[in-house]
Amino acid sequence: MTERSRTRIAAREGPSPEDVRRRLEGGAEVLDAARARHAALEVVLRSRRWMRRLRASPELVPEWRKHEPVVAEALERAKRRALAEDWPEDTPVRRTLRELEECRTRLEALVRRRLKALAPVPEAPSLEAGLARLDALARRKVSRTLAPGEVVVLKGWQNGRAFSRDSDSRPWMLLLFLLAYLLYLFLMFQLSHVLGKWALLGIPAFVFLPMLWGALRSLSRLGRFWLTRERLLWKPVLGAAESVPLSSIPPGGVHLELATDSVRVDGEVRVHMPELSNATHLAVLLELHRQLPLPGAARAARPGPPLILPGSLQGTGQSWGSGQAILRPEGIAFIPGSSGAAALQALTGQRVDLPVKLEQVLEHLRALPEAEFDARVARLVGALDGVHWPATEASPRDVRWDWEKLHVTRDGRSLVVSVDLSLQTTVERVLRAWGRFPGAGTGH
Repeated sequence: MTERSRTRIAAREGPSPEDVRRRLEGGAEVLDAARARHAALEVVLRSRRWMRRLRASPELVPEWRKHEPVVAEALERAKRRALAEDWPEDTPVRRTLRELEECRTRLEALVRRRLKALAPVPEAPSLEAGLARLDALARRKVSRTLAPGEVVVLKGWQNGRAFSRDSDSRPWMLLLFLLAYLLYLFLMFQLSHVLGKWALLGIPAFVFLPMLWGALRSLSRLGRFWLTRERLLWKPVLGAAESVPLSSIPPGGVHLELATDSVRVDGEVRVHMPELSNATHLAVLLELHRQLPLPGAARAARPGPPLILPGSLQGTGQSWGSGQAILRPEGIAFIPGSSGAAALQALTGQRVDLPVKLEQVLEHLRALPEAEFDARVARLVGALDGVHWPATEASPRDVRWDWEKLHVTRDGRSLVVSVDLSLQTTVERVLRAWGRFPGAGTGH
């Protein structure tokens, strides 16, 4: 066969594998190395202990990201040439292209799944961005101790059902375990010659191991949390601690599941705390501190906090219903209703789907400096159709006591405030700042 004939046949069959690699000018070697790096990452992320293995290989993701621009360019160039020059499907470089693209697709899905388990993922990130975030989350260090000056708002234990709600069944579970153990000992010593020791050794696999597994599962759901003014710290009995900065929680990032007494927080990381004894209280406080962060100046207790008392506003043939009265030396304000969600929306403009109470919002605002507290109350009064009566416009005949009720009258309307006996002295002290008003004994 002549040289011209061999050239014509080679042209019909396509370039040889050596020609393909030569034409890519080093691109084939780049793709081979990239396939190895992708495969190594996939093996690590598919492991059940993927986070531990990722931490043990700190160079894995940085090395992948370092070569990614070159790999992306080589991949795109090889795909264009393969299509333009019609490379055979069984060409080694073309097989490498297919395997690399398939591996990248699997890796993207794997990274997205691992990310969703750790943190909120609003949109599908690119493979490079997802890997970078996943690596950062896996390596983040959580301080398990409170910093000096970190103010604790709430703390508590997880209320594992196996250890609290079903406490009546625990004696029966213990008795059942003891009976099963005694039966096992009896069989071991009395029936070993009949059944054989190896058969008896299988009994724990059916009796004791399920009990042990159930106990470990209950233990794994136990934990402890601390809510401070800066973050939520969650320390499970089994597993790594997590810390969520309150500033990282977006609107709608606090989820309360009443059926399971669970709280889920989507912030910088995702934290799920099931079976809490005070789940509603924690969810409400998280929402309050997320939306209404307190300034540093408010951390120190200030003298003379405002009195927040239940009350109702009534008028001639009309009732504004119950609400909360705020008694201050400067005057008295009344905010009708009991919905703290409406109050939060009035203050922040964000809707809340949590059972927040108005008194909880006001109690939260008590720690603010006086001027800011008064400004927030004035905003609530205007938004929720409340009233504010300055002390400078009050007179002695406008105020009277009726047992444990304080009546403040103005413009044909009467604000009735319920005052506990333990607070009457404090209320009288505030009223004396208004002027000369009758004491609590008047009207008894």
